[in-house]
Amino acid sequence: MVVKTQKVTVAIALYNNENYIERCMQSVLEQTYADIEIIIVDDGSKDHSLKKCEKYKATDNILIIAKENGGLSTARQAALENATGDYICFIDADDYLKKTYVESLMKKIIAENADVCVCSTEFVDESGNIIPTGTAAYKTSNTVCDLKNSNLGEYFETASAAFLLSDSWNKMYKTEFLRKSGVRFELPKGFNGTDLAFNHKLYLHRPVYCSVDSAEYVHVIYSKSATHRKRKKLQEGSMCIVTQLMHESEITNNGEFAENVLPSIYVRLMRKSFQDVFCETVGNKKELNEELKLMLKKHKEFVSESGLNIKCRKIGSLQLRVFAAALMHFNVLLKPYLFLRMKYSGSDA
Repeated sequence: MVVKTQKVTVAIALYNNENYIERCMQSVLEQTYADIEIIIVDDGSKDHSLKKCEKYKATDNILIIAKENGGLSTARQAALENATGDYICFIDADDYLKKTYVESLMKKIIAENADVCVCSTEFVDESGNIIPTGTAAYKTSNTVCDLKNSNLGEYFETASAAFLLSDSWNKMYKTEFLRKSGVRFELPKGFNGTDLAFNHKLYLHRPVYCSVDSAEYVHVIYSKSATHRKRKKLQEGSMCIVTQLMHESEITNNGEFAENVLPSIYVRLMRKSFQDVFCETVGNKKELNEELKLMLKKHKEFVSESGLNIKCRKIGSLQLRVFAAALMHFNVLLKPYLFLRMKYSGSDA
């Protein structure tokens, strides 16, 4: 009797990656797992990215979708809507996979009867040198993957939650679970956090998580990547993410999340947004003051209009509670707080 294998869709988001797409494709084609469908979604590239994919057009298991530029969310969503695999992985065209990526995650997700499998990640620079800090932070051995019995308020304050729910490129998802949940990649173009929004919304549908300890995904850090660009509009993107999470918590009837977790997520995202602007403008007192004033105005309007109930005493960690108090009640403390945080722990700590 022939045993039917499970098909895996590997979805590649492509945008102006002419220098990397062939390396990425080669890493997928060399996978030790055989039953793979590859979907390349070109999000309106202006370089030769799409042209470099032409040699793959005649291959039966490769689908190339060329679309107008709409941002990462639209590329991820297009792949999901066209996927025929039982499982799906979302990867970025400027990253690449270890040869056993699909096989390792498939074995674990089936063995655990899970909906999402996450693997450790190897961070490298443009020359291929391993970046120890990023690689160490993205080890699944430091991550609690089964959230069924976790205290929500406490768990979402941990580094484990940030790791598990931030990215989509180090994960394999059960396609049927994604489609039944109705969760979509839908963060508007120009905002950072496409994967973060998706994974947090998906969490509300309580998937079963599992993990692979080995580093199967290679994430390349480029000096000119989008995450390093100035004026990233983090605040506006964060508000959009929180709005989506509020909506998803209503759909899933998860009042506990909306009441006890979402305020902490919002404060954490606001801290990152304020810290980012502070670090960019700290040398210009006038510009800094204007930026902070504008951000505070946007924050107050959002909290008022959304009805988000932020109680500082319920925010998890002490550092975050201090920021919440400065943000909500004692704005004069914002600059000293951000300065000390930049000096002693770094903007992303």
